[in-house]
Amino acid sequence: MEELRAAGQARFVGISNVGLDQLEELCASAATPPTFVQNRCFARTGWDAAVRAFCRAHGLSTRASRY
Repeated sequence: MEELRAAGQARFVGISNVGLDQLEELCASAATPPTFVQNRCFARTGWDAAVRAFCRAHGLSTRASRY
């Protein structure tokens, strides 16, 4: 995906359904961090609160699939 973006064949790279540990590892090793992170949002349980906080702190956009 990074090669496609570098070649101008993709404007944005996004990922979905990741946990905080996966997102931290990806951002630490990727040449280009993802633009968007899409996760299921369980507002009542706060399941992805840590992922959303990480995204805010690192300037990543979040999208929620609400179930």
